Amino acid sequence: MDYLIDRYLEYLSHIRDPKTVKQKRYWLAHLERFGTLNLSARNLAEFFRYLKEKGLKDNTIEQILRDARKFIRWVQKHYPEMEAYFDDETFEEIKLAKRKNLKPKDKEETFTEEQLKFILETAKDYGIFFYFTLLLAYSGLRLSEALALTVKDFNRISENVWEIRVRKAKFGKERTAYLILLEEYISSWRYFITKAKYRKGLWRYKYSTGGKVYTLTSDKVVKFYLWLSEELAFKVNAHKFRKTFTVWLLKRGLDIASVQKLLGHSSAKTTLEYYAKITEEDLRKQVLKISG
Repeated sequence: MDYLIDRYLEYLSHIRDPKTVKQKRYWLAHLERFGTLNLSARNLAEFFRYLKEKGLKDNTIEQILRDARKFIRWVQKHYPEMEAYFDDETFEEIKLAKRKNLKPKDKEETFTEEQLKFILETAKDYGIFFYFTLLLAYSGLRLSEALALTVKDFNRISENVWEIRVRKAKFGKERTAYLILLEEYISSWRYFITKAKYRKGLWRYKYSTGGKVYTLTSDKVVKFYLWLSEELAFKVNAHKFRKTFTVWLLKRGLDIASVQKLLGHSSAKTTLEYYAKITEEDLRKQVLKISG
């Protein structure tokens, strides 16, 4: 990482003053000591705690994270072979938690079927946020991946399944994902995707007829889920939908290699961690299924 930081600072030296470049080196030294370019949801939360334990002020930590994000974006552009990643959703949560003087929580939980139903029922009254949540809940896409989609990335292959071309996947690797809807949501999604063909962007929306057109962003999604968390009295965030979908696939007997490829996990080890969520009843069902 030391080499990459040096190259990045050399690049900055042509467009920024020496004092600023020196300050950037100090900020990025924290990332270098932390030891990874993959600031996924979990790693970014750990990096945040690492900086807090050093006694740094909140404003300083936020600046370090901002510079880490810029550096990682630069690495992704100039060294795409490196597994560099920055989770924007977690960063937004950290900023909002700082304003409310709260400690950001880990994202280890999954939703129960009842919780997922409550979320979608509540979100139904909020237009674009309902459809976005529906996509996350039944595709396992990352927040950034879902926001980058266009209408052309969807191809319906059965009554309740849409094939999705994920062009802006983690680490810049394109992959195929699938939206697998329950029967009660099929007509809603068909309506949305049909109407989306006439909009200039999948996630563009209006608050009222004839009003200003907005585009869904990670910040808007995070704020909506924070509101949902307060409304429903349990934690709601985009990454939790992904974890829930992973466990849902495993409970239905999909093999590790397929789940890994479907979710875009860089290692099967990541996928295997979700087996802890599978109960004895789930295993019994799988055994009966293969026994014929």
